[in-house]
Amino acid sequence: MSLFLPEGSVTAGSAALVWDAVTGVQQYIVYRNGRKYKTTLQRGITLRDLVHERAYLFEVTALCSGRETPCGNVTICSKEAPREFDAVIYGAQPDGVTDATAGVQKAIDACTPGGLVYLAAGRYLCGSLQLKSNMQLYLARGAVLCPQPGATLNTPPERPMHDIVLHGSGQVGMALDLRRVRRLCLRDLHFTAPATLTACRDLTLDGALFGDALALEGCSRALALGCQFAGAPPEGLAVVM
Repeated sequence: MSLFLPEGSVTAGSAALVWDAVTGVQQYIVYRNGRKYKTTLQRGITLRDLVHERAYLFEVTALCSGRETPCGNVTICSKEAPREFDAVIYGAQPDGVTDATAGVQKAIDACTPGGLVYLAAGRYLCGSLQLKSNMQLYLARGAVLCPQPGATLNTPPERPMHDIVLHGSGQVGMALDLRRVRRLCLRDLHFTAPATLTACRDLTLDGALFGDALALEGCSRALALGCQFAGAPPEGLAVVM
């Protein structure tokens, strides 16, 4: 038995931890630095309370017939706190009326490697936006990315991308069209428009809510942990190999 961290799932404050299933398990017990942390019936857990730039030892045991059997242990080193690029500072007005496309895209373009584009609470009316490698897009609680007609949140189709994280407590109302991304993580957000992920590798879908169809086309090494779908598969989820 072993524990592992999906590639691209570790940030400054969170991570996904997965382990092999155990037959006949009553529950899994997760320990952090020697102390009982959480219990679960799933074969994975999302860690959302990490402190940046700190090392943690996690151990998992399987409780079977009243006895704990070790599943393994792993050390997680959370990343350094990312530099933030607030879209409002770059001219985006979150009033739901003013075109915020230029401001949000400027924040994305200015984002340095490993940085985080921050959308505060409000409604951002945007045309299509293009992401880039080695960045995070964070929507705070109450932040809504509202689409103009035909708008998508996309990646350049002509070249591969890597290390993109979309997360937060907000809502993405524009369609996703993400292609050829290695280490892509969608965490906790509410996606209300169709999402298409094409030829992505090391994909983590973690605690996200998909209110419309999700299509995985030619993706490999994909992990879904604690996600919800508008329609039970195959209505809400399509996988094309």
